[in-house]
Amino acid sequence: SLALLIAIVVTMVFSTILVRQIERDTQQHLLTNARVLDFSIARLKEEALAKAQWVASQPEIQSAMAKNDFDQLERLAKSYLNDQRLGFLLFVNPQGEVLLRAHALTQREDNVSSEQAVRGALAGKSIVTIESSPAEKFSIRAASPIGTDKRLGVVVAGFPLDNALVDNIKRITGLDMSIYEVDTVAATTLF
Repeated sequence: SLALLIAIVVTMVFSTILVRQIERDTQQHLLTNARVLDFSIARLKEEALAKAQWVASQPEIQSAMAKNDFDQLERLAKSYLNDQRLGFLLFVNPQGEVLLRAHALTQREDNVSSEQAVRGALAGKSIVTIESSPAEKFSIRAASPIGTDKRLGVVVAGFPLDNALVDNIKRITGLDMSIYEVDTVAATTLF
């Protein structure tokens, strides 16, 4: 019975050590994967802001906005949307009304002045946020004012926080994940 007691004690001690090691390893992997997600989101935010500022600084865009040349603006927007690999690109007038959505040409004339990114850009500052919009849904949205001396409007560019994003992060980390917008699932790798 003493041998049985020693075997049970040794088994319990080694089991406890093993479980604690597994727990520490799991916590480390989760922390690393959370950092990968945070880094991915931060990179997308920086990329969206840089691309919105670049599009807003293009003389062709400024000229098309100043002349209300919507055909030229549409051609340029489609080109920039593809060349810059953006999820969406839209142009907004100084009143916050959408003039053009390069990713959804039939959706326009709605007012987006209540969005935080657009409000900041209409005030003259380039800004990036994560927020929801009726057309682009839950997304990383960067907005930048067009022109420097005269308010011509705003460029909004960004990336949707959708299933493609979480699928790519799952491919990197191996973890299933969900992105929530308040209490609604915006994107998930779960079925």
